[in-house]
Order: sequence, then structure tokens, then C-alpha cells
Amino acid sequence: MGYKLKRSDEDVSEGLRRIACDQLDRALAALDGTGDMAEAVHDARKRCKKLRGLIRLVRPQFIDYKTENRAFRDAARRLSDLRETGAALEILTRLEQSYPERLSGPNAAALRDALKARRAETHLDDFDSRRAAFRDALKAVRHRAALWEVDKTGFGAIEGGLKKTYKRARAAWATALETRDPRDLHQWRKRVKYHWYHTRLLKPLASKKLRRRIDRLGELSDLLGDHQDLADLRRMIDAEALPPEAAQALASPLAIEMDRLQNRAFARAPKVLGKPPKALVRSYRKRWKKCRG
Repeated sequence: MGYKLKRSDEDVSEGLRRIACDQLDRALAALDGTGDMAEAVHDARKRCKKLRGLIRLVRPQFIDYKTENRAFRDAARRLSDLRETGAALEILTRLEQSYPERLSGPNAAALRDALKARRAETHLDDFDSRRAAFRDALKAVRHRAALWEVDKTGFGAIEGGLKKTYKRARAAWATALETRDPRDLHQWRKRVKYHWYHTRLLKPLASKKLRRRIDRLGELSDLLGDHQDLADLRRMIDAEALPPEAAQALASPLAIEMDRLQNRAFARAPKVLGKPPKALVRSYRKRWKKCRG
């Protein structure tokens, strides 16, 4: 069905229900499958984020927003440690390829062994029961999602959520640009990602110019996501009590890559976050009226 509102949707409520039920069905199918369970969990957690983006679009008009947002957030948190360790191993592999002279031999091996041990502990630490609880939580939301309603029917149903999320992305950008703190870049990444989800949901109504923003927002989100993965890896290095020489060898490549990614993100931000919120909403309202009357 796709993660987007359709012109054929009778109203926003119908589109909301259709998208939510489709995403939840896909997440549940992955968790019930026979494939790699780590990948299934990762897929389901990504869909939780997309669903949180979906309900944020209608937030001011959706009376159940707080309940459902909390449900998706808490469900995904049950298995967040599994994803973090897997991402850290992927990042470490890329760093080894980019900095072979610094990370050859025992330095990277010490961290890799520690991360693999942590991942094994994650799988053994009530993984099946946590996965079952995750699945049950999504199943409960699936039953409720079939009955979701928003208070307005036209562009008014999404206008407030679109504007608020975009304003937050711009504010988080300003904060991150000022502080350069990884925690602030992480908050910026979350706000950018939610706005990216909104542009994807509205893609059928967008002009060619607005559609180009979707790709640019996706690229910005990826840059900030990679930066966060590096920050998580640095935190894990501090927690693992590695030999001093190993920790020192890893510190420099991490710092270089984090600086590179944040500078690229700051350079790209004006293209997708430079327009004032009122102007952005006005452009979408114009397209909505043209496409849906």
C-alpha cells in the first residue's frame, strides 16, 4: 500500500487507518516469520518510528495521540539494545576499512570481541520474552488502529502537525549548530526524521520541487543517523574498559568521522530547513487544494 496518503482516500482518517494497519501488519509478519530475528526486530522497530511520524502529522486533531505515541515508543524500547550493538559492529567494520593503519591488529579486535560478547548477552537476556512482549504491544495497537479518527477532514487535519514538526526541526538545527553537542545532534536527527516522514506521507500531493526535498531530507537524516551511531560506539568504548592503547587508537578515527558527518549535515541543512514554516505550510496547502479540491 505504501507509506503515503492517497488521493483516493476518502478523508485523512481513512488514510491514517490504512497506513497504520499496513505498517503494523508488516511488522507483525516480520516478527512471526522464520528469517533472521535480529533483522525482523530491526524492521519492526523502524516501522514503529514511521508510525510515530504518522500520528505526529495529525497530532493536534488526534485525541489518542499521547496514548499511541507512548505505546509505539515503549514497544520499540524493549529491544533497542540489540540494534545498538549491531550498529556498533557495522560502524567498527567501516572504520577499520577507512583507517586500516590505526585500527589494524589487536586494537579493533579488542572492541569487536567486547561488542560480540555484549550482543550474545542481549540474545540470551530474556530475548524471546521481550520479543513476545514487543509483538503483543504491536498487536494491541493494531486492533485500536482500525478505529482511529481525527477531528478534521481536509488540510486542517494535517496542517498543525506538519507545521509543528517542521518548526521543531529548525529549532533543533539551530541548537545543534550552536553547541555541536552529540546529544543535540541526536535531537536534531529525530526532528529531521519526523519531518522527512511527513514529506513522504504527502508525496502524492507534492510538486516536483517539494518531492526533491524528500531525497534531501533522507540524506540529511542518514548523515545524522551515522553520526549518532558513532556517538553510541564512543559511549560503548568508554563502557567496555578497553586497554588504554586500544581506546586511544579508536578515539581519533571516531572524532574525525563525527566531525566530517556533522559538517556535511550542517552544510545541507539550509536546502531543506531554510524556508520559514508558514511558507512551507502554504506550499503544501496550495498543492492540497489543487489535488483534492
